[in-house]
Amino acid sequence: MERSTATMADVRTLLAGIVAALLPLTLAACTSSQDAADDGPLEVVAAIYPLQYVAEQVGGDRVHVVGLVAPGTQPHDAPLDAELTAKLDDADVVLFLSGFQPAVDTAVTSSDTSSDTGADGPVLVDAASHTGDVAIAHDHHAMLPPAPPSAEPSADPSPSPSTPGPPADPHFWLDLSRMPSFAQHVAEQFTELDPSGSLTYERNAQNLTAQLADLDVRYASGLLSCERREVVSSHDAFGYLATRYNLHTAGILGTDPTTPPSTPDAAAARELAAGATTVFTEPLVDPRGADELAAEVGATTAVLDPIENVSGDDDFVSVAERNLTTLRTALGCS
Repeated sequence: MERSTATMADVRTLLAGIVAALLPLTLAACTSSQDAADDGPLEVVAAIYPLQYVAEQVGGDRVHVVGLVAPGTQPHDAPLDAELTAKLDDADVVLFLSGFQPAVDTAVTSSDTSSDTGADGPVLVDAASHTGDVAIAHDHHAMLPPAPPSAEPSADPSPSPSTPGPPADPHFWLDLSRMPSFAQHVAEQFTELDPSGSLTYERNAQNLTAQLADLDVRYASGLLSCERREVVSSHDAFGYLATRYNLHTAGILGTDPTTPPSTPDAAAARELAAGATTVFTEPLVDPRGADELAAEVGATTAVLDPIENVSGDDDFVSVAERNLTTLRTALGCS
């Protein structure tokens, strides 16, 4: 009996020791879980609207996305004040497009981190790395027999190596086949910072890819058979769209509408407009140049949006759908 009592005492002592040893670890685990929950969503800063749209769609409620440009304003020359610069520094992820906004390029290169690892600051995701060589010659996209696009992104609308090109066209999102690869990269970057959300990010990226693929097919079929294929616009923003869907385009202004028009740009636009019945204005660009050119060649005007920004209830897809309707009407597509 005494032996049995001693054994039970030993067991109780052993169990007490185990509990004492595990208790700090259990409390630490609970604290860690609570800290993760208190961290909240990833803080994401997007320099321009198309990148913001991708971040919102891929991240869902696991991210908080801040756009650097107010809705309905021109993003090319948007300034950065101290408050916006602080948001860049405090973000977990910064999405930008080098060459599009000089103020953002300056802020990013002078920030605490200069890599995409985020080791010393926010993760920097430059969308330019997903566009390839995007320089576009003034003599845009020679007329091609209309054909539906392949599942792969179209070739870069670039001048030949022997032809000096103007500043690169940054509007890669107007080729809808190029957006999915960027969305996938954003999902991967979010997962690096928030592994527990990996399935959400992957699923959301796949859903966005499917939506954009459907829209891409609708553009291809909707612009397949048209009486005209000339797209003359306020500024040189539609090169990717023209290359993807076999159109011919020129802009009165260059790729940045905040800079004065060049002689080659104006001459290319005037030459192309001679065969067009519509000259396209844009929501965020002064329409006077397009209005004057339309009056000169006897054409009408219509609004074609490069989706650099949105306002009201619009989003990327709704504007893209409206653009398709506008193009089909202006080009006489059946």
